[in-house]
Amino acid sequence: MKSTEKKFPTSFKQLEGRAVMFCLVNQKKVSGKSYARYENYKVATNLTDAHKAGFTSLDYQYDTGINGRFKRIPVLCFVQGINISKDTKDILLQVIKLNKEAAANFSKEIKEKLTANIAKFEKFATEIK
Repeated sequence: MKSTEKKFPTSFKQLEGRAVMFCLVNQKKVSGKSYARYENYKVATNLTDAHKAGFTSLDYQYDTGINGRFKRIPVLCFVQGINISKDTKDILLQVIKLNKEAAANFSKEIKEKLTANIAKFEKFATEIK
């Protein structure tokens, strides 16, 4: 491992490799550091790749809505088995709709990856009771 590569955080170990879907439309303040990080990791489809692209445990708390502090947009990130429920289904469906539109703005390779990930999260949404 190169000295510039960060190890996967211990706090994420139980989540490593889980599917993740970020809202492709960055809702963060443009001048903030989290905006720039989000731009790097928003196309990741699992937590391992998101972390490699700069996703931190603090981003996890805010973007998933777990800490309840991000009121403007309650959930920017959905993690398989974590924050997909009846309470978040409407937001998940909104993010899926936004992501279908936004995916067209990416390269063919990334668009294909995003489209497959969107389909996976649509399936998760249909399984919500």
